[in-house]
Amino acid sequence: MWARRRWSTALATLVTVAGLAGCGGSSGGGGSVKGDVLTSVDSIASADRLTTTIRLDTTPAALQTLAQSSGTTLSNRLASAIAGATIVIERAKSGSGSALDVQAGAGGATLIELRAVDKTLFLQGDVRGILALAGKPKVYANLKAQTKTMPSFVQAAVTGQWVSLPAATLDSLATLTGGAPPSEAPGTGPKLLGDLKRAMDKDMTVTKVGTDSRGTHYVLHADTKALANDLRSSVSDSLPGGSAISQRVPTHVKHQTFSFDAWVKDDSLSELTINLLQFGDTSKVPAGTSLPLSITFVKSGADIAAPSGATPVDLTQLGTLIGALQGGA
Repeated sequence: MWARRRWSTALATLVTVAGLAGCGGSSGGGGSVKGDVLTSVDSIASADRLTTTIRLDTTPAALQTLAQSSGTTLSNRLASAIAGATIVIERAKSGSGSALDVQAGAGGATLIELRAVDKTLFLQGDVRGILALAGKPKVYANLKAQTKTMPSFVQAAVTGQWVSLPAATLDSLATLTGGAPPSEAPGTGPKLLGDLKRAMDKDMTVTKVGTDSRGTHYVLHADTKALANDLRSSVSDSLPGGSAISQRVPTHVKHQTFSFDAWVKDDSLSELTINLLQFGDTSKVPAGTSLPLSITFVKSGADIAAPSGATPVDLTQLGTLIGALQGGA
């Protein structure tokens, strides 16, 4: 639907920009228009607290119209869920390090939450809510019954409780699955931010177009192939699970110039938007239609603490879990 391969490049690029800005670090700048944008990124990256919100700036009806134009259908339930979906990333500095909280939700409810505190990852998911969103609410009861004999951390995850995993264990899992372990502790990401700086300097051009209620408006242009190539190795080397994430960035990307908009307010980057339809065949969508992906930045946020009562993931029981899953299959 809607040129998925090229969409994945757009999403990987813009979400990586958002995640990097939320990680902290330094971007440099200079006196140029591009330097102004880089300095604005530096301002939010150095903030003690930062909240980044990612969402589609659209309506259920607009999504259904787009689906129809591409020869598919989208139910009212799914269209509403997609239009109301958000990813909220909060970062708070803590001593010499930082804590991170990532929440993915729809319809005002949090479906998945990930926290990184004191070199430990905590994960909680609303399995019942996710299945209901997928239109399969009756599956939950069967799933609970099937997991009664599985390891305690599996039962905890299925019932919506917190589970925990030390960052060192995540490194081990990444190595076992053929990926590179993250080069930094969760929530820091200075290497990736440095890679982004180089990618912006090398691959992007920046034009200042005016000022409106959101701040000073800039338009950034880049070539999809160059940017995808530069970011793929950075994501793989620097993010937990980055090897798997980088595989979502296509390896065969055509040269195509795309643009996205940025707003700077009070010398800080406040918003990025990109029209995702520019990565597909625009002749197949209604004239004047757009599908903006919006990322906003606010230099504030709540305290991030380790949740109490989390069930540790026991790697010694992974073999039992895999065997049970294979048996069920």
